[in-house]
Amino acid sequence: MSVKFIILLSGINFISLLSCYIIQVIPLTFTTFATQIQFYIGFDRLLSIAFPIWYRFKDAYISVSVIAILTTIRTSRTCWNFLSMAIQFPERPTMCATGDLLQPEISQETLATANIYNLLTVACYVTIWILMTIKKQNNSNSKRLIKSLTAIIIINMAGFVNTQVWLMLLPILSFNAVNIDSFVVTPALLMYVAASGSNTPVLFAFSKDYNKAFKNTFKHLFCGKPLEETKISTIGNIRTANTRDVNMKRMNLSSVVEPVKN
Repeated sequence: MSVKFIILLSGINFISLLSCYIIQVIPLTFTTFATQIQFYIGFDRLLSIAFPIWYRFKDAYISVSVIAILTTIRTSRTCWNFLSMAIQFPERPTMCATGDLLQPEISQETLATANIYNLLTVACYVTIWILMTIKKQNNSNSKRLIKSLTAIIIINMAGFVNTQVWLMLLPILSFNAVNIDSFVVTPALLMYVAASGSNTPVLFAFSKDYNKAFKNTFKHLFCGKPLEETKISTIGNIRTANTRDVNMKRMNLSSVVEPVKN
């Protein structure tokens, strides 16, 4: 939107598709990454709920490596489609809006893949919500988690439905460029930003652990000192710890010192 606005203000109504590709390739690349990362984060959370014991001992490095490889493959494919269109039709006029690189020749594949990732993301959070509900855990952490999952599901579903509705209505409605920007592109982009960035504020509001982690990590953004855990030692705990230390010392001595035979 900002690129298109600047181009219109300059008095140049259209630029070539190749020039638009050079301008928009980096934002669209990170957008493609973000769509996939949302799904893999949801899938990772689903594994932690469905298989908690296995998840605790799994190798995080392998998981991150697999996610990086999969996201790179799909992003490379999408970027190659954009580049192939720019090479095949370099002089095709465009206003360089956000979706102008999505030419008709590649729109079906790109939109279908994006919709699959969006639906899988929603499916992951719905499954987590169902599992948490079935377990019927009444502690405060579980209740906050269910609230955060419900908010994330609603926001993502609203963004997905909004996009699909407008994709069906645009061929029917005879909108000009101004109407499309006013009633379609701007609301769709705002909804996409809300859906993509919903995890952080939702988790900050509903999750005690995420809230504490955010405040400790970005303490310069919050007033006061970062949250710290206060440990209270009782007399019983001190006595138990002292007894355990004495027993450990005796065990060490008995294993090292041998009786002397005369």
